[in-house]
Amino acid sequence: MPYTPSRWEDLSRELQGLFRKIICSDGGALSMIMREAVNPPAGVTRDNFYRYCTRVDDNLHSVNARTIAASEFKNRVFIESCWDFADYQRKFCQGNSLTLHNEGFQVGSPWHGDILNAPVLFLSINPAITPRCFFPRWHPSADGIQDRFTLAGLDGAGNSVYTLTDISGNGIANDITGNCDKEIYNFLTNRFQDTCTRPDTGNLDAIVVDGNNTCQPRGREVRYWSGMKRVMEELIGNPGCFAPADHTKRLMRSVLSSEVIFWGTQSQDDAGNDNDETLNKRLDYFWEKFAVPLLKNCGAKILFLVGANSTREVFNRALCVKNGELFSQYRNRYGEEFRVAAINNLSQPPYNYTNIVKSLKDEARKPGIVRDAIAESIMQYHR
Repeated sequence: MPYTPSRWEDLSRELQGLFRKIICSDGGALSMIMREAVNPPAGVTRDNFYRYCTRVDDNLHSVNARTIAASEFKNRVFIESCWDFADYQRKFCQGNSLTLHNEGFQVGSPWHGDILNAPVLFLSINPAITPRCFFPRWHPSADGIQDRFTLAGLDGAGNSVYTLTDISGNGIANDITGNCDKEIYNFLTNRFQDTCTRPDTGNLDAIVVDGNNTCQPRGREVRYWSGMKRVMEELIGNPGCFAPADHTKRLMRSVLSSEVIFWGTQSQDDAGNDNDETLNKRLDYFWEKFAVPLLKNCGAKILFLVGANSTREVFNRALCVKNGELFSQYRNRYGEEFRVAAINNLSQPPYNYTNIVKSLKDEARKPGIVRDAIAESIMQYHR
């Protein structure tokens, strides 16, 4: 659904603050940590990055250290993860003959889809990134005042202000600094509706920007997005006679996709620096600080935990169910408990969602949250 001012104002204060932290536009401690990770001064490495960000009593400290040390983000696991994600993108750019300075740091993916109204949430561990992807980027400045936000990075001369040609052939501004919060919110909300489709299957493809600043299909479907589409097809069927591309985008109106760790990596190992214990600590931190506020503020009713082992495990750890104590499930913005299903990764076999979706459809024969979610999905499909 397109952005309107009223929809932006409808976001709760907690969710709006979460969004601005993730995309590094709030100027707070999280942005300060990421600023230092993206542009570390000489002598700062992963081994001393935590001390650099939090110590104010020696020669190796950030000018922001006092603010960071007094914030909720003074956490070694989190601060070292910020270094890892920035360093991952730095090396990713180098491996594709690019520079992080010109490309900019691809901001997090707090969600894709309509967070307020989509009835089905697919929650995975971490997103991938694509070189030259048409995607919001952050170009941090040393002082935090001259930050820039773009959709395709800087040009060869280091300029952010130039015109892109979108997939419809229209000219659009590359520099979105002046209205970055709303531009990025709108981009993420409409990601599935505004991207390319494969002409044969209607499956969704990512958009990349070529050397002429023109948006083009990447040339192959995004397998994870195709997996979500397949689940939705099994959940609500094909309730209309539409061309493949239109059918896909109608299905995806009901999809909210999110990640426990929202900064891009190519594998779960990168998310935990190739260490299971580190990964678990990191996932638990991100779950508490970022996933839980999203769950509390979204409108989804069915929650698919995708990548069953890792996502299910962090979900179970967070519940902290103890003998002799009461506990409650997570609830959405309407105060409803999610119907939760754990499924395998949707990007590659073996898939196991068919029987789970069948069970959900059987449950929908009776009044309840699953029936409501399917009814809303069908309504979204036909609107």
